[in-house]
Amino acid sequence: MRWRTLLLLGAVLAAIALSPAPARAQAAPVINDVVPDTGLAGAVVSIIGSDFTGATSVTFGGRSATFQVLNDANIQATSPTTAQGGSVDIVVTTPNGTSGNSAADDFTYVVPSLTINQGNGLSVSEDGESDSYTLALSLLPTGTVTVRIPDSDDLDITPNTLVFTTANYTRPQLVTVNAVDDVNFERTHTAIITHRASGGGYGPAGAHPVAVRVTDNDEFRIIVTQSAGSTHVIEGGRPDFLSVRLNADPAATATVTITADDQLTTSATTFEFGRKNWGSLIEFAVFAVDDDLAEGDHTGTLTFSLSGASREAPDTTVIVSISDEHSPALRLIHSDGATTVSEDGGQDSYTVSLPRRPAGTVTVAIRPEDDLQVSVTELIFTTRNWDQPQTVTVEAIDDDLSEGDQVHHVHHLATGAGLDDFAAVTLNVTILDNDVPNHHLLPLPAGFSLVGWFGTPTTSRAIIDGNPDIVRIWHWDQANGWRLDSRDLPPRLRADIPIVLGDGFWVVTSAATDLFVPLP
Repeated sequence: MRWRTLLLLGAVLAAIALSPAPARAQAAPVINDVVPDTGLAGAVVSIIGSDFTGATSVTFGGRSATFQVLNDANIQATSPTTAQGGSVDIVVTTPNGTSGNSAADDFTYVVPSLTINQGNGLSVSEDGESDSYTLALSLLPTGTVTVRIPDSDDLDITPNTLVFTTANYTRPQLVTVNAVDDVNFERTHTAIITHRASGGGYGPAGAHPVAVRVTDNDEFRIIVTQSAGSTHVIEGGRPDFLSVRLNADPAATATVTITADDQLTTSATTFEFGRKNWGSLIEFAVFAVDDDLAEGDHTGTLTFSLSGASREAPDTTVIVSISDEHSPALRLIHSDGATTVSEDGGQDSYTVSLPRRPAGTVTVAIRPEDDLQVSVTELIFTTRNWDQPQTVTVEAIDDDLSEGDQVHHVHHLATGAGLDDFAAVTLNVTILDNDVPNHHLLPLPAGFSLVGWFGTPTTSRAIIDGNPDIVRIWHWDQANGWRLDSRDLPPRLRADIPIVLGDGFWVVTSAATDLFVPLP
């Protein structure tokens, strides 16, 4: 009996020993330490404590952070962006609760800054004097930092973007500053450079303004702005437009007066400027005087003068180009004063444009004479490109005729947009011949015409017999002079047969005035 009791007791003890201990209920998370506890936005932080399993959120000062639970006692989190520095509490939340507040969970944001070295200050001038400074980062960034430095109305910055990494953040980078050479009368003044950093924890780094002393090079004067950079008008046609302003406060009501010469008129002749509108552009129109003179393209002058201001300003002059309505239909301009081509090759060129703005599209047909060829046979002009010269290239056709240097022509006719009544405009082109003369032109005596050279005496009878139209051949006989050897000839006969020494047969008619003598 006793041994059975002992066996039963042993089995019970063994069962108790093999049974698992009851699980401990998980408590709310606890933060014991933060490593590191100081850094920039974007810093990677280890949160050390307990009961982190199943964590649903991690916040820094109430801002959600990205995180990863490494184990029940360790969370790795990235500090979120913040607009200001200082200490914040880190809070971990799990399904079992939220970590309590203690000194152990504090994280201190460090405000990053830019390290700027500008020496004794920056000074530039509108005459071209530049200056420079260097820039680096004050703290190790968490990634790539981009610093943007924009240009301003007064300053031109080079470069406008700097890039820093964790490897070069302490290495100063050079920034060059130039003054914008404007037209405003500003005297010596101060301009501000701003810096905007982003990335790598440097988002809230601030503007870090830098002052620059700018020396002005302008005088007080009238500013005239021309449309498209120039002014062009047409007699009897549309006007062009200009704008006028001052380049500084006149400190009193001032008057700008426009004086036009006898070629121009304007829509207004005086403008008033004061402290409120001195920099505002005031537009006016300029017209060409429509006279009956065929002047061709010419110019007119506008003069602007200032009165009533507290300081003096020099007069300003604008030259206006004028197209004469009585000028040719097309404007043809040689590339070097004349157009010359050679049968040996090479090209010359000229330009074509309209002398005034058309009402619509104009087509210019280009027709060269037989000995010339051109690169284009048609040009199109519109209301937009009418005054923009279009180039035509000319070449000579290389023939085998010895003609000597000659002047040939390229004809142009503009049609369309109400311009069909334009007369053709002709361009003279000199052709340099490259052929060796292969004939003589001999003047003939009055009363008869020698028109052909037929060879040696032994062939004269064959020529007559083979061509019944040849009725008369004069043969030069050394003993007896000219002798008749055939019947009458047709009105015009030309034989292009090379001659040799001893040839002496001439065809006679009464129609030509010279003899074409082929040469060997």
